[in-house]
Amino acid sequence: MNKSKGIFLLLTGLFLYQIMWAQGPPITTDKAIMLGSKTRIVKTLTEIRKLENGTFVKAPLMVHYLPTSNMLFAVHLPVISGDYTKESSESFTGFGDVQLVGKFQFYRRDRKRKTLRSVIKVVQTFPTAKHNTGLEDFGADIFQTYVSAIVGYEALTYGLGLEIGYHYLPENFEDVI
Repeated sequence: MNKSKGIFLLLTGLFLYQIMWAQGPPITTDKAIMLGSKTRIVKTLTEIRKLENGTFVKAPLMVHYLPTSNMLFAVHLPVISGDYTKESSESFTGFGDVQLVGKFQFYRRDRKRKTLRSVIKVVQTFPTAKHNTGLEDFGADIFQTYVSAIVGYEALTYGLGLEIGYHYLPENFEDVI
């Protein structure tokens, strides 16, 4: 192996090592693309937040149903757990705030190997959590409404997405940034 190949492999290894430990911002936008009609989807993901007052974990069970190819209804039932560090050594596990989700795709333009779609999404959150974490999307003991417009352009080689929304919380909720 020649010297330039060795240096290239070393630099590539160092670069990949850094990426393995890197953490970027969370991708919180939704996709405008929906599957075909009569589709049922069950999925989950895990979100871990380390804050000054403790560590909180949310793993929702998400059940989606698409009655048509341009409409989606969903129920998100999050399982949350937390460990408070400063207030006490208390820890808890239970259900978070239940969310009902509705999406309607109002624009769709398909071309060969690319598509452009636009969706309106509404999320209604019900205060069903037994533990108030103070985090508005884990268990905040308040009704919440989120309305957004999602635009997505997808080609075979890349995809672009944009979600613009309004999150309504009651005026007496103090932890809004």
